[in-house]
Amino acid sequence: MRLAQRFGLLIGLATGFSVLSLVVFTGLLFYNLTGSITSAIEEDGQSSLTAVIETMGTVCSTQDELLRVKINNDLNVARDRMVSAGGASLSDQTETWDIVNQFTKAGSTVELPRLSVGDTWLGKISSLEASAPLVDEVKALVGGTCTVFQRVNEAGDMLRVATNVAKLDGTRAIGTYIPATNPDGKPNGVVATLLSGETFRGRAYVVNDWYLTAYEPIKDATGEVVGALYVGDKIESINSIRNAIASSVVGRTGESFVVLGDKFLIAPSWSSDGSDAASVLDDRGESRYQGLLETVRGEGGVQIAKVYDEQGSPRLVAAMHYEPWDWVIFCELPEQDIMGAVASVESAASGLAFWLPVIGVSVVVIAVLIGYLFAARFARPVQQVAATLAEIAEGEGDLTRRLPVVGGPEERALAGAFNNFASTVHDILVEVRGLSATVAGGTAEISSTSKQLVDDMTEQSRLIESTSAAVEELSQSADSVAERTEQAASLATEAGDVAHGSGETLGKTIRNLETIRDSVTAAADAVGLLGQRGAQIGEIIQVINDIADQTNLLALNAAIEAARAGEHGRGFAVVADEVRKLADRTTKATSQITESIEGMQSETDTSVEKINLGSEQANEGAREADQARGSLEKIVESASSVGTLVTDIAAAASEQSQASREISSSVETISRTSVQAREFSETVSNTSGHLAQNAETLSTLVARFKLDERKRSG
Repeated sequence: MRLAQRFGLLIGLATGFSVLSLVVFTGLLFYNLTGSITSAIEEDGQSSLTAVIETMGTVCSTQDELLRVKINNDLNVARDRMVSAGGASLSDQTETWDIVNQFTKAGSTVELPRLSVGDTWLGKISSLEASAPLVDEVKALVGGTCTVFQRVNEAGDMLRVATNVAKLDGTRAIGTYIPATNPDGKPNGVVATLLSGETFRGRAYVVNDWYLTAYEPIKDATGEVVGALYVGDKIESINSIRNAIASSVVGRTGESFVVLGDKFLIAPSWSSDGSDAASVLDDRGESRYQGLLETVRGEGGVQIAKVYDEQGSPRLVAAMHYEPWDWVIFCELPEQDIMGAVASVESAASGLAFWLPVIGVSVVVIAVLIGYLFAARFARPVQQVAATLAEIAEGEGDLTRRLPVVGGPEERALAGAFNNFASTVHDILVEVRGLSATVAGGTAEISSTSKQLVDDMTEQSRLIESTSAAVEELSQSADSVAERTEQAASLATEAGDVAHGSGETLGKTIRNLETIRDSVTAAADAVGLLGQRGAQIGEIIQVINDIADQTNLLALNAAIEAARAGEHGRGFAVVADEVRKLADRTTKATSQITESIEGMQSETDTSVEKINLGSEQANEGAREADQARGSLEKIVESASSVGTLVTDIAAAASEQSQASREISSSVETISRTSVQAREFSETVSNTSGHLAQNAETLSTLVARFKLDERKRSG
């Protein structure tokens, strides 16, 4: 293949590789970007649903707070109107009521005292067309609903005797009551709060629907709860909440709705309020929302899931349980709203994937053609240079040939550069031919000198080895002397340490003996004092004996006097006899104590003698130990002197050993240097031989070229 073709192909391949890399990179970039955009759009859809449903929760929370404030204000107004009218009271007249449980719809008949507000009986007004006292007045002032309850029984069932809450038939809900016990057997929260004397505030079931309410107990003069005053508003009837939920649109066709229990409280556009939410099915005939309802009520928070309508179209749904009202708020977005943007991105990516290879192939073809045209122009002078070089290499090696300097700037520059190169090579080879002869002569002389140097170094190495052996023996002898003197120094030091330690031990012994002596002396003094105390106790015992003898005489006299007194002195005689017996026992006891003290004094005297003997022996031991300590101090001084001398000897021997090792090390260094010098001489000899061969080879190679003899260097 010609140079122009190769150059053009090279440009085409380089361009093609670059374009292909760009196409692949761009394709991968758009593929990843498409996936990222798809994920981002889906995440944005979920985020939008979450944001909308959280906004709905905020709206409900705000409305709940506003409602609670309104309910409190309504209750204040209702209470004020009742108090202004004279308050509630029970009359002596009774009224028969047919009452109905608002939960179970079970009916019964009761007879109750009439409940009046001021002087006005509330009556049994069931028609919404007729005006009912108090409750209609409150509604006209604040809106909402108002009811007056009367307590039915001890259990606390609360009967509506006046109300503007309507039943399903359009009449007032009088005659319905709140049972104290719910159908599930648990106490009703409203009634339990009222019976405790407190006001109930919160969400409560009223007749047939859920309201946000306030119930305040009505009490008689004794403080007993006889009824209740109620105000409340139906939550879903508030237009602001309905409008906020109905107007919240997600995406293009998404919408929001509310489920209470299993019914649509605020239904989506494709259903109606009050319809069964659990009966809405998907394409498999299963409930579309039942699973999500159970999850969100059990786990709380915002739950997001994908459901399918009856046609199998996917829909992204977010749900949140608003516990204060027991609402489950839904935001639903058809997936096609999200995937429409994804489809647009994928369409654009597909178009780009088609056009990128087409553009790449076109660029490669154009690059190959342009490369071929430019290569044909620039290859011509290169081919001329190649032909001339081939003639020089394959012919007679004529370095005197030159190219004609003609053509364009590039051709002239290439020919001039080649001619300069040929001239430079010619001059170098002329110099090399002259120098090779000089090198050949010098290498012969170096080889001869190197051989003589090798012989001298061999003899020197032999002498150094003999010297090294002698120095090594001297070093070993010095090491042995140093080792033995070090052992002697160690033994002398150890003997000194032992003697010094014995001296310290004797010192401690002397001090201990002195302490023992002092202790023995103190013990002797204490025992002597004990003997003195025993003598004092003996004197006291003697006094006690005298007292006992005198007591005995007195008791005897008393017994005689008692005998004279006859029957009157019998009791006194018994006492006198007991006193006499006590005096006898005292005398015997003091005799025993006297004997014990005498024995103790005898033993004390013996102990004093033994203690004095021990004190003398301790003094003698201390004197002998002091003499031994003096002898040991002399031993320590002698051992210290010996240790010093031996240490000096060991130091001198160690210095001699160190000097021997240094001499041995120096001899080893000289030996290694001698060996290295011999090896270097051998290397120089071998190298000079190789250099002579290379000089001869170089002369042969230079002879192949035709050179201008006039430029040969002298």
